[in-house]
Amino acid sequence: MSQADFDKWQRRYLSPDHQAPKDPEPFVVEAVAPLVPGQAVDVAGGLGRHARWLADRGWSTPLIDISPAALARATEETEVRLTTVAADLERTEDAQRALPGARFDLVVCAWFLPSAALWPVMVEALIPGGRLIYVQPTRRNQRRHAHPSPRFLFDDGALADHLRRLGLVVQTYEEGWDPRDHHTARAVAVRPT
Repeated sequence: MSQADFDKWQRRYLSPDHQAPKDPEPFVVEAVAPLVPGQAVDVAGGLGRHARWLADRGWSTPLIDISPAALARATEETEVRLTTVAADLERTEDAQRALPGARFDLVVCAWFLPSAALWPVMVEALIPGGRLIYVQPTRRNQRRHAHPSPRFLFDDGALADHLRRLGLVVQTYEEGWDPRDHHTARAVAVRPT
């Protein structure tokens, strides 16, 4: 990540006016409901809405984000014990350090478009049979919302094929306007055993 982008995220999370969603994505809640708690990770999780929610339900869930300010706020704003990892996930060596291979039953990534180099690292971080839960706005979201900008959006209909090319088995795939009025692609994909 560029220094300018890093500074932007730091300023955003240091600002007392910055309000991020507190509740987990409804799709994540639904996808996790039938699972037995285990080892999970919240990738680029900002203030840790998914990490905190998962920890409340018995999951061991490190929170990874580039912003030390976000990680500090995440630990201050929760009663659950959070493990945090500051890492620039755009740098392959940082991503591999933060996401060790074959360790997690569950990888949650929401509202973050990984670089081409990070996708295989996230897949390798899953144990065989582990699940990736992914939520990201699509280009259609621009019809109602200026943010995120087009460079951070998935092409409509492209996520399922992308996950298959990574060697994952797509278990659930949805695309459309979500309960928060964002057009998102939502998927649960499994690493084959």
